[in-house]
Amino acid sequence: MKAGTNRMGKYILNRLLWMIFVLVGTAIVIFTIMYFIPKDIAKVLLGSSATQAELASLRERLGLNDPYIVQLLRYLKNVFTKFDLGKSYIYNVPVMQELLSRIPRTFFIGCSVILFDSLLGIPLGLMAGLNQNKWQDALCMVLALIFVSVPNFWLALQLVDIFAVKLHWLPAFGIGGIKYYIMPVFAAFVSGVATNARQMRSSLLDVTRADYITSARAKGVSERNVVLKHMLPNALIPVVTGLGVGLGKSIAGSVIIETVFTIPGVGMYLLTGINNADYPVVQGSIIILSFFSALVMLLLDIVYAQVDPRIKAQYSGRMHGVTK
Repeated sequence: MKAGTNRMGKYILNRLLWMIFVLVGTAIVIFTIMYFIPKDIAKVLLGSSATQAELASLRERLGLNDPYIVQLLRYLKNVFTKFDLGKSYIYNVPVMQELLSRIPRTFFIGCSVILFDSLLGIPLGLMAGLNQNKWQDALCMVLALIFVSVPNFWLALQLVDIFAVKLHWLPAFGIGGIKYYIMPVFAAFVSGVATNARQMRSSLLDVTRADYITSARAKGVSERNVVLKHMLPNALIPVVTGLGVGLGKSIAGSVIIETVFTIPGVGMYLLTGINNADYPVVQGSIIILSFFSALVMLLLDIVYAQVDPRIKAQYSGRMHGVTK
């Protein structure tokens, strides 16, 4: 048991190190892209009427006159030792402070999307896989095809038109109570339901043909137990991977949904920074989104290690039925 715990600790530590490398690499890439964009930030901030003296003063104050490597190292030091993402050029507010107030909204939408993806997509795929080539299978796959074909921004606009403009059931934009999140979450999770349903069906059909399923049925195990104890746990392994990736995409790809519904989350903050050439906002938003995506993948690796019996055996000290 102790050896297995040590191995799991090393596994988690290894993933944490990779997470750090990913974040540092992301910071370097986004800073480099922003640095080499052919745009004078001083002119953007002060306007075309600014004098050369004013422009030079602002460049000096922002540290824009320093060489690339000096600016990069200073930025990395501030981000990873002081957790300082800089101040917004436009609003002169610390980027970290603004992001901390916006992260819960983006994270809530992302987690809600994955929850509904799981609650709807997995049962649909299970029903389709257990009734291969029957009407249930055809119905589920038609629904999945329709869901995956609908662009989320188009669906979001249709929801606003129907439920906010015409029926007046839900608010069209902004934040407040839970009713403000109903349409954004619905618009975001529809395509994920289709993806999970198709993945669950495919995985279940692969498991159905496995030798251990045939052996369990030959031993007289009830069909209910075959499905719940043998087929479902193994079929869920690739689905868990898809859910983790989906959560990362929902959080990192929140720009469209937050823009349509005017939700002041990280995605909308990022878009505002891009439109205003507010580089600290863009850099900070991308680093935070990358952090949450990397964190989700870390949690996914841990869950995957617990769900997959092959990986779990390595960290419990057993392999191929032999105790080490």
